[in-house]
Amino acid sequence: MKKIYKQQINLDSIAIDLLFTVEEETGLYGALSIDKDMIEGDYLINLDSENDEEFTIGCAGGINTWADIKLNYEEISDYFKDPIFIKISLEGLNGGHSGTDINKGRGNSIKILSNILWKSNNKHSISLQSIRGGNKLNAIPREVQSIIVVEKEREPIIKTFISEIISEIKKQLGEKEPNLQIKLDVIKDINNNRIFAKDLKNKLLDILYIFPNGPISMHQEIQGLVHTSTNLAAIKIEENVIKIGSSQRSVNKFSQILIQERVEALFNLADLDITVTRSAGYPGWDPNFNSTLLKISKETYNELFNHEVKVKAIHAGLECGVLKKIVPNTEMISLGPNVIGGHTPDERLQVKSVSKTWNLLLRILEKLQ
Repeated sequence: MKKIYKQQINLDSIAIDLLFTVEEETGLYGALSIDKDMIEGDYLINLDSENDEEFTIGCAGGINTWADIKLNYEEISDYFKDPIFIKISLEGLNGGHSGTDINKGRGNSIKILSNILWKSNNKHSISLQSIRGGNKLNAIPREVQSIIVVEKEREPIIKTFISEIISEIKKQLGEKEPNLQIKLDVIKDINNNRIFAKDLKNKLLDILYIFPNGPISMHQEIQGLVHTSTNLAAIKIEENVIKIGSSQRSVNKFSQILIQERVEALFNLADLDITVTRSAGYPGWDPNFNSTLLKISKETYNELFNHEVKVKAIHAGLECGVLKKIVPNTEMISLGPNVIGGHTPDERLQVKSVSKTWNLLLRILEKLQ
């Protein structure tokens, strides 16, 4: 259920509208449900930034894409005399936000596994029984696992081949992913006598292997800001369908649609029974470095903490993008306390930073009256 909570209060004779939304992390659904008549005022301060030494004044827009691939099976007995089931498990990656962390060189578990599977299939023609990993579309996937099937007599050579690939992957990621673990385990008791049909397996691995992932381009005017990116976020099996989820982001609407269409075109080239759907998306937020709200906020920060605040745009979705489209003349900034490990199971909030942010917010409100 989509709900909007709004309450008006007076703080030292200052008229303040408090706007609370729901389902921000799952798709900005609360903000997207707001009617323009619900919002009044010349300034909006969003409390959704994750660094108390930064103000955010711009963000990327985004689209989520799902591909449902019809799953066809074949009997193991048609291909193997003495099959061995090998489970490949990957875990220990840093993960992170698929927007703000996309340019930090972190490993994507699904892309790493697709590297292993594609090379193994190309060299040794393995069979595939299952694959699943990732979860949220706005997070870089940390874990993934797959079960492959090979002839028992070929087990040693294939495991050696995969181990060599794993060694090269760890060298490439180096210090970026020191806790990466990739395990190979032989499964003896399994109640599944089917494997993916050969044509489906080959084309699926081709898709995953060449699927674009990471930054596509950098912003030409704002140093260090990713302009456009895509994240291969999730793969899972539901009944007889393989579901592949991804997210595409850009500070520019045209570029956002362009990268999404490239992803869709990739699925179409596979010539499989695929249904591609995409979300309605959410708009970006163009930065305004000359707004009155920003000027007052910067001055207030300097007065309180005796140093200048950093001003930036981010490659992630904020509700300000949605709200700016609804009330285009309202000046906006986003600020907030320090959040560490956002969009990972290790996410945490720095308590002392909350007090700092609260005092800053109160002082900015006083100056805006």
